[in-house]
Amino acid sequence: IQQRYLVPVCARVSYIINGHDGIMSASLATFLLSLGTIFGYATIWFFGRQNSSGEFLMGDYHEDTFQLLLGLSAVCFGLSCSPPWAALPIPMLLAESLALWVITKQLRYAFLTVFVFFTCCT
Repeated sequence: IQQRYLVPVCARVSYIINGHDGIMSASLATFLLSLGTIFGYATIWFFGRQNSSGEFLMGDYHEDTFQLLLGLSAVCFGLSCSPPWAALPIPMLLAESLALWVITKQLRYAFLTVFVFFTCCT
């Protein structure tokens, strides 16, 4: 699925962003998408994971490690389209705010997600 659908989308987005000079190679896009998928699966596995005594795996740093894994996954997916370095925090911020909104169900993170999405689309 990745080679047939996602890599051409990444190449198209890369062409739209950078023109002829900055098209992402298929092998690099595949590597970054695979790395993002691995970090995404690790994030899903790590979320809410507890040891046998009922404590979170990393103790007090559990949420920090979860956010780090989620951010790494978003950065890898964002890099697969070869954006300029100034736009790289946008997919990471979108993933972080969306995860915080889903986890905490606080409205301020929903608005942050909407603002980041609005920034990406304009």
